[in-house]
Amino acid sequence: MHRRIDRIVGRSDDMFIVKGVNVYPMQVERVLMGHPQLGGNWLITLDHFNGGDRMTVSVELSPAFGFDEMRKLDDLRETVQHELRGELLVTPEVEIAEPGHLARE
Repeated sequence: MHRRIDRIVGRSDDMFIVKGVNVYPMQVERVLMGHPQLGGNWLITLDHFNGGDRMTVSVELSPAFGFDEMRKLDDLRETVQHELRGELLVTPEVEIAEPGHLARE
């Protein structure tokens, strides 16, 4: 006699849906890791805003890079946002934090 596995309840992969588009965290990671200025700690936050889905990607700067020049940070944020839109087909908000600012879980 063989054991039987009951129906799996809950998420069986990392995919989530934003504005009707399937998004995989691996896609976000691929874009973020393409920028040496960014560190390896990042966070995706999903919420509802004004009746629609909103996705926010928060990422820390690499400790090797300074948090000094806001103009360069704005350019980096816009570049990452544009690349994420090209990869995901959804435009997320992008927040860049100082190294060690995001909670590690």
